Amino acid sequence: MSDRAISPAVPVEQKPLPLGLTVNGMRRTIAVEPRTTLFEALRETLALTETKKGCDRGECGAEANGPKAIVSFAAVFGEVCVDPDLGQMKLSRFVCAYDAGRIINPKTARSQAIGGIIWGVGQALLEQSETDPVLGRFLHRYYSGHLVPTNADIPELETLFVGAFDGEASPLGAKGLGELTAVSVAPAIANAVYHATGKWIRELPITIEKLL
Repeated sequence: MSDRAISPAVPVEQKPLPLGLTVNGMRRTIAVEPRTTLFEALRETLALTETKKGCDRGECGAEANGPKAIVSFAAVFGEVCVDPDLGQMKLSRFVCAYDAGRIINPKTARSQAIGGIIWGVGQALLEQSETDPVLGRFLHRYYSGHLVPTNADIPELETLFVGAFDGEASPLGAKGLGELTAVSVAPAIANAVYHATGKWIRELPITIEKLL
């Protein structure tokens, strides 16, 4: 055997890692050591949550306003022209503003927004899944018999991103932008149709038969 002394391994410095957990509807990001178990992380998060509840009751100063909103927001504005005699509708303008935190790639974010708006236009004015009342099968199983938006149906779209870095939402400061771009389009168009005609259409799609 060699008589050389074997020096012990020198541990590599490991920095605490951020861990995001949601407990009782409250989002918390804590710094945990690499060897921390999930149980220990949950216990620490619960302790922070209880402290937060005390702040909500006014027991501490800076945190007295309650948990922060970390969801995405959108403001959607649509302009619709309606023929008073024929009931034909034409979308003439659409402006959307999104707060989705930090926009990492503006080009792909704009493409996502435009795609969501077009999806919402199809939902509001054209697309409909009809079924056979006897067989329960879809009547339009192929795109040849299904109305979808085309370039002629879509006006110039204006998209705005007004959000900033949101450290409460994620380490990157970004928030979700997926379904947010589509869900508010149909209600905006329905509101525009109401302001133009005075009729509330509560079933999609909004068709000529429902207006006349």
